[in-house]
Amino acid sequence: MDAYTRKLEMEHEQRTKVKNVEKVQFGDWEIDAWYFSPFPLSMVINKSKLYFCEFCLWYTSDQEIYTCHLLHRCKKRRPPGDKQIYEDRQASHLAVWEVKGSQYKEYCQSLCLLSKLFLDHKTLYYDVEGFLFYILCELDTNGEAHTVGHFSKELNSANNLACIMVLPPYQRNGYGKLLIQLSYCLSEREGIVGTPERPLSDLGKVSYRSYWWWVLIAVLDRELGSGRLEAGSISVNELSRLSGIHTRPLSDLGKVSYRSYWWWVLIAVLDRELGSGRLEAGSISVNELSRLSGIHTLDIVDTFKALQLIKYWRGDHVVRISRKIISQIKQLNVFHAPKLLLQKSTVKWESENNHNLTTRKYSSEVEKKLIRMVV
Repeated sequence: MDAYTRKLEMEHEQRTKVKNVEKVQFGDWEIDAWYFSPFPLSMVINKSKLYFCEFCLWYTSDQEIYTCHLLHRCKKRRPPGDKQIYEDRQASHLAVWEVKGSQYKEYCQSLCLLSKLFLDHKTLYYDVEGFLFYILCELDTNGEAHTVGHFSKELNSANNLACIMVLPPYQRNGYGKLLIQLSYCLSEREGIVGTPERPLSDLGKVSYRSYWWWVLIAVLDRELGSGRLEAGSISVNELSRLSGIHTRPLSDLGKVSYRSYWWWVLIAVLDRELGSGRLEAGSISVNELSRLSGIHTLDIVDTFKALQLIKYWRGDHVVRISRKIISQIKQLNVFHAPKLLLQKSTVKWESENNHNLTTRKYSSEVEKKLIRMVV
């Protein structure tokens, strides 16, 4: 970390080390705040609790005004707008709405301020016009949509996710990985190899690493089984092309969640390719694995390094892989299949952009790096 970055980090720590909100009432939940959030001073000074409407995200520090809002003022029962892009009532009773920050500015600003209470590093609070927000909700029997989390995505960016947050009462239900799956699904619809914006929160590390493992191992397993993998080698770019996992390395923040997700995707792809007979002799390019899994090449390298399965040998990245290794990886704590699987066929979303990253040219340096899969 350079001196300037260190100075900024110290200033951030001093400015945010004291929480300005102790508790938040959100629907039926009273939630302890984790971090500072830059709410207006008039709202938090000499106050310890904020009250949020779980439907419109209007907030106040006055309980009586809050109760009046719920009983007489707020008629909303779902996120704003009419762009519901996902619903799964059969398995999980969940739905996702896409909300434009430019169109629903106050709602998105409130969402960012609420999210900051549970995220250490987050800089987007008020300037929301350039972002899309994907709001995950639980659906009840009355048709009401109760917000449980979200992820945001910057417009016209190669990153498929800027921020992700699941409210504490709803964590450990698989909602984070479901949102990650959706972010990659949208990247796939755009024709790009997606990757999250850095740095990630600590909670983001676990989910992504598990997901990446799952995807990459599935790709390698499938390619080995299909006979398409030969000579024991695969380039990082090819693995990225097959899996859709980005090539750029993660910062310390964010590694755990993303690696969890990557492991899941990669193992699933490898498993599929091995089982189909398309992967033979234990070799596949990383670029091909990226194509199959939707995970970027450097994210793939970072994922395999976590278990010391990749080495730099004679100018190439080399990773040991076999059915036995895949079987062993599936037994490790880093490999967790998501509790909830996104039903891609029910995602109602089309890209508004005309670009296609399948034509993106990778740097010659990255193209030279091969991962040799030794069976």
